[in-house]
Amino acid sequence: MRSYRSTRHAQPLLVRRLPALVETVALASWFGALVGFVAFTPQAIRLIPIGAFAAFIGADLRFLTVLGTICGGIALICAIVGTRDADDRRNDLLRMLFIALAIALGFWGSSIVAHMEALAAGQTIASLPKTAPERMAYGALHTTSTRVYGASLLFVLVALVTLTLRERPES
Repeated sequence: MRSYRSTRHAQPLLVRRLPALVETVALASWFGALVGFVAFTPQAIRLIPIGAFAAFIGADLRFLTVLGTICGGIALICAIVGTRDADDRRNDLLRMLFIALAIALGFWGSSIVAHMEALAAGQTIASLPKTAPERMAYGALHTTSTRVYGASLLFVLVALVTLTLRERPES
């Protein structure tokens, strides 16, 4: 009976590296979407009326959470499949941890955004006095959501970097 290690070298190189390729595309797409949001948001506030801005950003963040869940799920599946070919699985496990944390942070961020939308329901937060409890609560939630989504972006970047450091199967 042949061992798995001897049969995997009989597979074409593309088949052996396909999980890492798909994982790279999934993580890069997720990272690019997060960076695009960070880059576009300051411009959007100048282009979109203030009343519609919060709804627009909330919708974008919900989309990013769905995209992150899909891309992160694909990346996790590929990482699990690719782990069986790796000689050093510590890097793969660390990468899977960062992907899972980034997905979890996306869900947490979505719950924060939902609280922000509830606070802003029917009113423009910017029109409230700076000492209004709703505006202060909204500002605190905004600060937290910024940190949560920033950490998610950082974890996706770390996952991408650890993927590049992964041991590759022999040609």
